[in-house]
Amino acid sequence: MSFEQLCGKISTESVRNVANHWNDVRGSRLMPAWSDINPSAIKPQLPFIWSWKFDIETGNFIGRLAGERIVHAHGGSLRGQDANTFFKYRGGDAMVERMRRVVRGPCYFLGEGAVFKHTRRIAIGERVILPLSTDGNTADSVFGVTSYDLPDLTSHADDLPSEETGEFIDL
Repeated sequence: MSFEQLCGKISTESVRNVANHWNDVRGSRLMPAWSDINPSAIKPQLPFIWSWKFDIETGNFIGRLAGERIVHAHGGSLRGQDANTFFKYRGGDAMVERMRRVVRGPCYFLGEGAVFKHTRRIAIGERVILPLSTDGNTADSVFGVTSYDLPDLTSHADDLPSEETGEFIDL
């Protein structure tokens, strides 16, 4: 599936802006590098941005960056942390597996619904996970954005999604 088809499925403007930036900076390569990401180009989305570096030798992810809204949603910073340890008591095994699949694909992940259910927090939103590559061909990091709202639980609580649904899309 092409990048344009991925963007056609993204419903949140801020998520689409980050995905478009990723696409713009990759140029003719399969994936951009971490160094290609320009924070000033996605400044309004920075609070919702996050990234993990993949250690090919160990198969682990190490936290690289998290915006303030991501830190708040997780209840702590992921920077410098091993993903397995970070998510151990946060119920994020599915998140680690999604990141691993994005790197190994490489592919995109697009999800929506209860995006922070693993943290036992009620947050409804949309996320995209995009691969990064130092050499442009072999994924060695993930770059993501998770846009979310904290719903008003006094009304419509029964209408809220209880899971995050998503799909992996080939590059």
